[in-house]
Amino acid sequence: MKESTTINIKVLARRVPPDYTSESLIIYNHVTNEKAFIGEEIRKQGIIVTETCSFSLCTRGEAEIMINTQNYRIKKNHLIIMLPKQVIKPIHTTPDYEARIIFISSDYFKEKCQEMIPLRFKMQYHPVVGLNEDEIKLLESYYSLLSRKTDKLNPHFSELAVHKLAHALFYDLYNFVYRYMQDKNFELSHPNSIFNRFITLVEEYHLKERDIIFYANKLYLTPKYLSSVIHATSGKFAGEWIDYYVIALAKSLLVSSTKTIQEIGYSLNFSSPSAFTKFFKRIMKMSPREYRNNQLNNTTRKTS
Repeated sequence: MKESTTINIKVLARRVPPDYTSESLIIYNHVTNEKAFIGEEIRKQGIIVTETCSFSLCTRGEAEIMINTQNYRIKKNHLIIMLPKQVIKPIHTTPDYEARIIFISSDYFKEKCQEMIPLRFKMQYHPVVGLNEDEIKLLESYYSLLSRKTDKLNPHFSELAVHKLAHALFYDLYNFVYRYMQDKNFELSHPNSIFNRFITLVEEYHLKERDIIFYANKLYLTPKYLSSVIHATSGKFAGEWIDYYVIALAKSLLVSSTKTIQEIGYSLNFSSPSAFTKFFKRIMKMSPREYRNNQLNNTTRKTS
């Protein structure tokens, strides 16, 4: 089985020299193929856990990628949005695959792209957005300017200029995503705002905090009110969302990691292997070992 690799700004800059890099922003003006971009070591390991946010525009060819547990086929003019803490597995790219990619740190995303935060939950489950002709033309103009700025940087105010231009680009990306989400009847009401803030907290703390009281205190709400809002907004109770994030990571580690069941349980902050097994069986109706074996058998049948 393959281990997972964590991808952040420093790792990316070290593995593949970008056209522009800073502590919080990386720009690749021309990515020609998956293998050269990701690197042989990561390619061998296969599973990637993101610590960045990225916007990737496919300009040529096709690709297939698994984001969390869902496979997506990427084609020309598709915008791919990757958020922090997502599990990614590259599956296939055509030889003529090309893309432009911008990576930003999670802190930069929170600071500079606050308008996008209400959409992050929807983006997590709809990471591929088809752009229309006008949107593509606008993006190409941004990339052209960024390419000029990153090709021969003027030492005076160069970093500021690139960041300001990238920031303007993010606003238009927000408009593209918002347009796409409108088709899915997404509105930011007060309950939706609470839900999105709750999900953001769960993403950050689910490994250590699994009691709704913790999240209610963070949001200055009573646990009863928070639970009712979450259920009314999403159809699931707050505890179910916390369990969802824990079980998603547990399943990923069981499939992608060579760690033992005991090691995985402890890495997820369970007090004992039996506590982890009990939690897993409650949700998945099978033990962690049974799940791992089933996934291995399915993989073997597909490749045979």
